Formats: sequence, structure tokens, C-alpha cells
Amino acid sequence: MWQRLKELFQRLLGSKTASAVPDEDEVLPESPSKHQYEVITESPWGVPVLDVQPLTQHVVTTTRNPEYAQNSVSYRGDEGPEFARQTFEGTRTTAMELRIPVDGEVFNGAIQKPAAMEEKWVLYLQDGELLFVRSWTRQLAVRAQVEFTDDEAIVRSAKGVFTDSDETPEYTQALLEYLLRDYGLGEGLPMPIPFPFEDSHHEAALFAFSLVGHTARFVTHRRAVLAPPHRPLRTVNALHLAVAQKDFAAVDAAIDSGIPLDVVATDGLAPLHWAVGFGADVVVELLDRGAEVDVRSDQGATPLMQAVQGRKDDVVNLLLGRGASARAVDERGFSALHRAAEMGQEHAARRLLDAGADAMCLAGEHTPLTLARGAGETAIVEMLEAAVEQAKTD
Repeated sequence: MWQRLKELFQRLLGSKTASAVPDEDEVLPESPSKHQYEVITESPWGVPVLDVQPLTQHVVTTTRNPEYAQNSVSYRGDEGPEFARQTFEGTRTTAMELRIPVDGEVFNGAIQKPAAMEEKWVLYLQDGELLFVRSWTRQLAVRAQVEFTDDEAIVRSAKGVFTDSDETPEYTQALLEYLLRDYGLGEGLPMPIPFPFEDSHHEAALFAFSLVGHTARFVTHRRAVLAPPHRPLRTVNALHLAVAQKDFAAVDAAIDSGIPLDVVATDGLAPLHWAVGFGADVVVELLDRGAEVDVRSDQGATPLMQAVQGRKDDVVNLLLGRGASARAVDERGFSALHRAAEMGQEHAARRLLDAGADAMCLAGEHTPLTLARGAGETAIVEMLEAAVEQAKTD
């Protein structure tokens, strides 16, 4: 199967680019019926695209090499320095000018890590370079120079190739932008492929799956019309990692190195939001170092809301005791009390009401009371009805 696929790609491309498919130890699926693939002629990107999701979203990767399987899930504590120091054989330099917004200083760290074998790249920012690492082999394929202004990261050039030595500079640039914006920033873009897909739907899907895995949803061999990036470049930096590892010395070192306590990671959360999930002692450490108790996420959520959502009663008590606002609402208008009411958390609901939460707070069409009624949380319904009546008399 593998040799037939390589030969077919070589005929399609007139070159050796078939070896772009990462490794022949990958076990590729046999062809499904052709009707499973759909060509979308009028796409949001101004070019025809092939929907390859019937394969890329429903196939599980297997490999004959057990080391690859181990490598693919080995990035949990990595920040990127070891890959920046890795012996690098890429020699070709591709000039480009790719602009990505930023919303403050961007610190060294991971932009995206694989959660499964079907995610085949790891992206890091390290000392002014973007590093593109093959997750199966832990080998650095491309390193790109990036400059930062107050509101932009500008990729100026890239050294190395994603596939093989026959890769064109145009394809290097197109795939770098795709990996950074689609996989790294989650923008949902079509993956560029270097050959026409019209008469080779399954081969195009296999190429996409083998090169980027589940990341690929649509592919095109034409130059897509892409809107400017709308999501900012962020990383999971040393402070977030230290919080996740409950390493207080590393927390202190990260803060002392200049990483702000309100820095937001790739998921839109500040270190204190992360700390909620790792225990009250981590929360105390950050608060004692000066973290804002009501720091906001991208969606306007506070750590208190995170604690209620995570059923962390001890952290709810702690945050309220350290001055967290029980009346704060997120960007949709929902409060921590809304969450407690819908999730049946009597202790949290009582503590929030005692701390001054608004029992009549309206978010869309819902108050905490309507959510509790809808969830059948009788005890909380009674608690909120009493609070509403009390509020009417105050």
C-alpha cells in the first residue's frame, strides 16, 4: 500500500514530493468509497476545496514503530529550549512576511502540543523563533524568524522544509501559515496540498492525514483567499507550566523572570484560572505573589467561576475569603451563581449568596432560579426563591 501510494504521488507531482508523507512505518488505511468525499466549489476561502473529514476525522493512526507512539505524547513538560538547541540540518531559507496579531508580550513556550498520535506537529516559540517539530520523531523540521511589535508578530523567513528537498518555497510558506493559524491558533483553514485533487480524492486525503493528521479538514491545491488572522499568538509559558506541575520554586522563578501574573495562555486563561484546577495551595501561592483575584479570561470568566464550574468548594471558600466578587458576570452575563444553580452545588450557591451574589441576575433569558428549576435542583430552588423574596423587601 505504501509503495503504491508513493508511486502515485510521484506521478501526480512529477517529483519526489511523495516522500512528504512522514514515515513509511505509518500504517495507512485502505481506500473507502469515493462518494464519501465532497468537493465544495463555493468555499469561504474563494477556491474549491475537498472535504477530507470522512478520513481525517475517523481514522486512528497506527505505526509499526513503538518509539513514535511514545514520542507523540511526550511533550507535557517541554517548553522548547531542547528543540532550539537540536542539531538542525535544514539549509534552505524561504523569505516571507506573515503577520499575526498579539495582545501583549509573548513569552517563550508552546503554541500547540499534540493531544494524540493523530496530531503530528508541535509548535514552540523560543527566543524569537517559531519551531515546527514532528511529534512522532521529535525532530525539528522548520525554524522561522519572528519579530515582535506592540501589536504584531511578523514571520520574516523560515529555514528548512516540511516535506523534502523538492518542496517549493511557495509550499513551505503556505504550509507554515496553515500550521500556525489552523493548528496553532485554531482558525479553521484549508490545508494546502501540492497537487490537484480532482481525480485523486482519496490520495489527497491520505496525503493530508499522513502529514498533519486530524488537523486537516479541507484541502486545496490553489492559493486560498485568507482573511487576516483574528486570533492573537500566545503560548503556554513557564508560569502556566509551573502552576500545572505545582512547582512553587518554578512559579517564583517564572514570576521573577518577568512573566506577568495576568498573562493569558493559548486557552485564554491566566495562571490563576489554571491554579484553580490544581488545588487551593497553588491558588494561595499566586494570590500571595499578587495575582488579581478577579482576573478575567478571554470569555470574561473569573477564577471564582472556574472554581464553581470545577466543583472546587475549598477554592470557592478561599477566593471569596480573599475578596473575589460574587456578583461578577462573564461576557454572556452569567455569574458564578448561575453555574452553581444549574450544576446543583448547594454549598457554592449558599456561599455565593452569603457573599452578596445577585439571585435575580439575568443572562439572556435565565436567572439562577430558572436554571435551578430547569435542572430539577429542588434544594437550590428553595434557597434562591427565599433570596429573591428577601431582595424584594430590601
